Amino acid sequence: MNQSSNNNACKPITICGNVNDVIIKNCILTDLTSGTSSFGVVSVRVRNSGGVDYIPNNITVDNCIISTTSNTAAGIFVSNSYTPTGRPTGLLFKNNDITVKHRGISLNYSGTCDVINNTIKVNQTSTGMASFGIGGTSTGLVLTNVMNNKIIQLGTANTGGAGNGIRGIQASGGGTWNIYNNFITGFSTPSTGTTEVVGIRSGSASNIYHNTIVLNNVSTTGAGTTPTAGIVTYTASCDIRNNIIITEEDDFASYCIYASSLPTTSDYNDLIRTGTNNAKIGYYSSAQATLSDWQTASGKDSNSVSKVVNFVSATDLSLTGTSIDDMDLAAPAIGVTTDIFGNARHTPYVYMGAHEPNNLNDTQTFTVTVPNGTQHVYIAGTFIGKSWDITNPFELMTTGNQNEFSGTFPAHSNVEYKYLCETGDWDYQEAVYQEEIPVIRATNRTYNANDVVDLWYRVKSVTLNVSFEATVGVPNQLFLMSSINNWASAFELTKSGATFTRTLTNDAQKVPANTEYKYFTNEPNPAEQNWECNLDMTASANRKTIAPVMNDTIQRFTTRLVTETEVPALAPRLMRTTTGIRVELTEPANIELYNINGSLIEKTKATGTYTRDLNNGIYIIRINGKSTKFVK
Repeated sequence: MNQSSNNNACKPITICGNVNDVIIKNCILTDLTSGTSSFGVVSVRVRNSGGVDYIPNNITVDNCIISTTSNTAAGIFVSNSYTPTGRPTGLLFKNNDITVKHRGISLNYSGTCDVINNTIKVNQTSTGMASFGIGGTSTGLVLTNVMNNKIIQLGTANTGGAGNGIRGIQASGGGTWNIYNNFITGFSTPSTGTTEVVGIRSGSASNIYHNTIVLNNVSTTGAGTTPTAGIVTYTASCDIRNNIIITEEDDFASYCIYASSLPTTSDYNDLIRTGTNNAKIGYYSSAQATLSDWQTASGKDSNSVSKVVNFVSATDLSLTGTSIDDMDLAAPAIGVTTDIFGNARHTPYVYMGAHEPNNLNDTQTFTVTVPNGTQHVYIAGTFIGKSWDITNPFELMTTGNQNEFSGTFPAHSNVEYKYLCETGDWDYQEAVYQEEIPVIRATNRTYNANDVVDLWYRVKSVTLNVSFEATVGVPNQLFLMSSINNWASAFELTKSGATFTRTLTNDAQKVPANTEYKYFTNEPNPAEQNWECNLDMTASANRKTIAPVMNDTIQRFTTRLVTETEVPALAPRLMRTTTGIRVELTEPANIELYNINGSLIEKTKATGTYTRDLNNGIYIIRINGKSTKFVK
């Protein structure tokens, strides 16, 4: 519906008198009229005539595109004729796209009114005008709910200061204002003169919750009658909580909160100034530059923060980037159950501002089995409030099950993470190993209730605990060689009873996973390295460090040891035969056979049974280093 420019002060739709239950929906309404009328494209008139009230109730304007070219008109206009004693109820203006020069939604004698989910753009091209996005004017308001609106353009041409300029929301006209979940930004001014630039002006009782207000840098040289601020309060009946309020104007005095009257409550807000010359966090009695200054002067905002946030764009004040899951933006829930987009808010903590991108209260429980001897297990990832923090990561606790740790931490179900055995260095993270491929750092995990870490990429040290098979003698000294020092020199272990122990580390305290090592003793010949080997006396492979504590068992040494711990019942049994000698072996053995003059007859390895035909004479047989003389 286009109202002709030939008409003066006539508007497309006017509702006047006892007209109830009207729904205007899905319309395109354009006002092209001339003149100076302050009527709206949709006008609702509350009248009193001859002492009788004529009041429209239950009027809905829904999902309409509304625009006007008049410098004096509103998009939606509610006002009075004479002075009615009653007030309308059930006024609902929602889901509309409103583009105007003067006032988006103007309320006077509006009684009970809901203004919900509208997108409003105001660009006043004339000076000397007091324009706003949504506002009450004179009187007659009872309950006004302003929720989920996007006021994204607020331009003024005023240069004369005074009470003219631009305001996002003007909470005046009496009654109680509930102002929840609104975006307010997009201010612009001339480059000369002075003018008002205000996000929310509270002159009536107001509950101002979960709004995101960005007072962007403007061109004017100073403020008008009302100071330049995100929120200005002219009444003590004001509750300001869980908002994000930013001033980017630093060329002249600007404020996040300007308290002409100190609000009864102000707390859990994010109050930010991007400049430090003229921008201030607050004003009460005098300008308060920092949050701490404001807290001291006002006694308010004890739980508020000054935390820089990230938005999608200059006109879309949805949180993005590192502001998502930022626990500095968490505030106690106060009964606003959805955000500007209708997304559910959660308990007990919600996001400050109009946008609730996800649930700050999500938790996940992690249980992991780790390499033996791990003392501490930490976890880093995309956690709520701790994104990939390895300096002070979450720590899992032991469960009572061997090598098992568990913990419950703030995280969404799509969390990515890694485990670490130390803090402050990614070298201590979990690792993966495949045969013939060097150990590499593990990739990020996605959530699984039960995990297994096979090995750590680096550990500060490895404790080696060594015991021996029952058939193996326990040496008096035990050594090892290792790749940790490029096999350059041996490390001696400390003996305790029938076991040995040693801590293996390096100067950097970073022992690589799969560090190789192997044990030997200097017995029975101190001049020789008697290496550990397999039971069948074949050379054993190098051992590898796969855990912070390695509990190793030596099966045997290449040359057998004879000590107090040897089991006599398992000693080899030597028998003379008619043709020579027979030896029954209980384990693989190194055998050396000599004549009485010490000449070597045979040197071999045998398993099970060793036999040899011999001429009559005296011989010496050496089995695993133990010599026996016999006669054939």
